[in-house]
Amino acid sequence: MNKEAQRIAIARATGWSTWKGLYGDYLMGMPPDGHPLAFDVGLTGAEVPDYLTDLNAMHEAEKTLTDDQYANFNNLLADMCERSQDGVYPTRMVSAIPIMRAEALLRAIGKWEES
Repeated sequence: MNKEAQRIAIARATGWSTWKGLYGDYLMGMPPDGHPLAFDVGLTGAEVPDYLTDLNAMHEAEKTLTDDQYANFNNLLADMCERSQDGVYPTRMVSAIPIMRAEALLRAIGKWEES
């Protein structure tokens, strides 16, 4: 997955959506069902947090995982850290950088797409 696709997939999985209303675009979630002034307008990367570089944004995304998803996320992240022997990525889970956490999260929720 390219970086933009990862950001958008995480945003959608955590409830982000954009919608148009009378006073412009809103990024606080979906409008109430049947709202006459709102309709889905999709997501663009400029509107969502930069999950791949922002540890705080990833922390918020991780809080949306169910217990089962979180267990899977932890296992995936541990595996990724163990495989990291090139010195580029950390080898301890506690030090995992946002881009690693993003991939593990997307894999844990079944939204990762191979390029």
